[in-house]
Amino acid sequence: MLVAGSNNVSYWLPNLVESVSKGLDANLVKNRKSEATMILHIGTLLGVLIVPWLCVRFGRKVTIGAFFLASPIAVALAFYRGGSYERLLLFAPLMSFFAIGVSAAFVLYLPELFPTLYPADSDRYRIRL
Repeated sequence: MLVAGSNNVSYWLPNLVESVSKGLDANLVKNRKSEATMILHIGTLLGVLIVPWLCVRFGRKVTIGAFFLASPIAVALAFYRGGSYERLLLFAPLMSFFAIGVSAAFVLYLPELFPTLYPADSDRYRIRL
C-alpha cells in the first residue's frame, strides 16, 4: 500500500488506522483514529515551521525535490512488512512532515514562477493550494 501526497496522508489516515485495528471495539477504534490524527499534525506543524529554513539553507528546488522523494519513502516505511497501529503512530508525523510540510515551500516558490506583472495571480493560485 503506497499512499503519498498531502491530501492522501491526512485523508486516508482514519481508514489506515481502521485497517490495522480490525476486531477491536468501535470506541477504541474511534479513539485510535483521533490519537493518530493528532500525532499526524505534530509532523505537519514541524514541517511547515522547518521547511522555510531548509529553503533558505539548501534552496527551494532542492528542498521541494527532497520532500517529494521522501514522502513516498516515509509512507512505504510505515507499511513495510505489514502495518501495525504502533508503526503507524511512529511514522504518521514523518509522513505528514514530508507530504504536508512541503506546502510551506510553495508559498515561497510560486511567486517566482509568475511574472511580476501579475502578482495577484500568484497569490490566488497559492490560496487555492
